[in-house]
Amino acid sequence: MKIYLLSPHKFPTRNPRTLRIEGVRKILSQKWTVQTLSSRLQRKINDKKNPTSYNLSKTRFARLLKLIAFPDVYIIDNIIIAFKYIFIHSNKDNVFITFSHPFSTHFTGLVSKMIWPKRIWIADIGDLYLNNPNQKLPKWVSPLLRCFESLVLNKSDYVILNSEEIFEHYKNNFQLNTLKTRVIYNGSLLNFVGLKSITNNFTNLSFIGNTYENVREGIKELQLILDTINSLHCKEIHTQIYLAGTQYIRLLELFQHNPGINFIPALKEIDLLELYQKTNILINFANKNYPGLPSKLYEYMLTGLPIIHFTFGSPDPSIPFLSDYPKFLIFHLELDKPEKLINFILENKNSCISSVPNPKYSPDDKWISLINSLDKH
Repeated sequence: MKIYLLSPHKFPTRNPRTLRIEGVRKILSQKWTVQTLSSRLQRKINDKKNPTSYNLSKTRFARLLKLIAFPDVYIIDNIIIAFKYIFIHSNKDNVFITFSHPFSTHFTGLVSKMIWPKRIWIADIGDLYLNNPNQKLPKWVSPLLRCFESLVLNKSDYVILNSEEIFEHYKNNFQLNTLKTRVIYNGSLLNFVGLKSITNNFTNLSFIGNTYENVREGIKELQLILDTINSLHCKEIHTQIYLAGTQYIRLLELFQHNPGINFIPALKEIDLLELYQKTNILINFANKNYPGLPSKLYEYMLTGLPIIHFTFGSPDPSIPFLSDYPKFLIFHLELDKPEKLINFILENKNSCISSVPNPKYSPDDKWISLINSLDKH
């Protein structure tokens, strides 16, 4: 049996989708033949992109496309992928997995099901579609969005989601078949075993991931951290803050000239490991109104470093996910007082990386179990 992984995004471009796809590829390649299919068009765009100064989604043309393209701006890429899969790679002994976002990636699954109803299609859904806070299509298109989302949920043989809260949303709003649904959190491509901390004279706080308008902006959290470390209680601590990834433009504008804050682009694995090595405390910014689990949280937990998780309150899938982790702080942005944050930073200012495998959860086991069940049919 051969497994195809479909998405317009492809590793080594680094974003939550490519990291998840690459993780799944590594897991499944242990037992099966796996091939990724992406569009040449999107790969060329990614190759030319400068991660520090240019973002395709911020161009005027792209903003216009977001207002008119259905189901999203990647539909041309995914038509190319559908053509490649159906006319070049498809055979009766394969399984294919479509990864979203973008949600139009599932277009191939819908077309394939029309041609080969018995072909196994797994839809891996990383984000909501109709109810995504960053959905830019006009409201009158909502019935079409809902119809497309429902088709994907109903026609796919299995649905993979990355948090219990997204699962509950689909179950309650789309009558999702729970028997064909699995919740598989994001894993990690990094190996922290045997890694030693790099010590210096600073207490380093790091956020590793992306921030987004309306979803996870990070502005309130970052200002609170600055106010905390500038307070009388923390005056004696020499602190540096690192934000690694693609950051919300407003966040950049407000804080990029602060000497205690370092914005760095998406990193290669060796550089990312070095950042973890010199980090004392990890930061997880709050999702404002969105039930997805931040893609880096499982990776955070593998480091053994203390984690500050900011929240606006329930529903927040990060809170139960962190519940068994030994060193974490849940800080409610609208209820908790700064003293709670101050005490946690002071208690953990000299913490070091200490790799701890997470026995509670293994994405490897969940993926292999699913594909094993298909291999038996």
